[in-house]
Amino acid sequence: MLIKAGRITNLTDARYFAAMEVDFIGFNLEEGTEAYLEPMYMHAIREWISGPQIVGEFWNSPAEWIKEAAAFFQLDWVQAPASPALAALAPELKVLAWLPATPGPESLRAQMETWQREEQMFVLDFSGQALPTDDALWAALCTDYKCLLHLDAPPNQWALFLDALKPAGCSLAGGEEERVGVKSFDDLDAIFGVLGR
Repeated sequence: MLIKAGRITNLTDARYFAAMEVDFIGFNLEEGTEAYLEPMYMHAIREWISGPQIVGEFWNSPAEWIKEAAAFFQLDWVQAPASPALAALAPELKVLAWLPATPGPESLRAQMETWQREEQMFVLDFSGQALPTDDALWAALCTDYKCLLHLDAPPNQWALFLDALKPAGCSLAGGEEERVGVKSFDDLDAIFGVLGR
C-alpha cells in the first residue's frame, strides 16, 4: 500500500516518515496557505532524508506557476485540487489530484473520468466525514482509480475502512512539534501498525 505524508513543516516529522519508509513526502509550497513551508526550509529538510519521492503541494496556483515551481524545486510529483486547469499539468508532471470526498462517489466518478491522465493519482479527503465502510460505490471507485485516502479517524478504525475500500494507499499529515526536535508519534505508530509498516 502506498503512503503519502504531507504538510511536512519540520525535520522531526520528515525523518520519522522517511524512517517509516513512506512512498511520498509532501511540502506545502503555496505562500499564504496553512502549513506553508518556506523554500529554504524545504531544501534543508530534504537534504536530511532519502527514499521518499518529493511532492509539492499547491492549492490556488495557476498551472504555469506550478510547472515552474516543479522544475525549480526538482519535484517528483505535484499535488493540486482537481479542476479543469489540472489538465494543463499533463503530461509533463506526475500529479496527485486532490478531491474532497463530500460530493459522494457517483459525483466524484464523473469528475475523475474527466481529469484522469497518465501518471496521476487521486487524493480523496475524508476529513471531518463519516467513514463509508460498507459502501460498494466507494469500493468500486477505489478499484477503478488509483486513490490515496486521507482520513481523520482513530487508529482502530483504519483497518476496517481500508479493508472495505481497498484503496491504492493512504495520505497522512505532519503536525506541530511540542518543541524543536520533540514530538509524540503514538497515534501515527498505531496507524503504521495497521498498515503493516
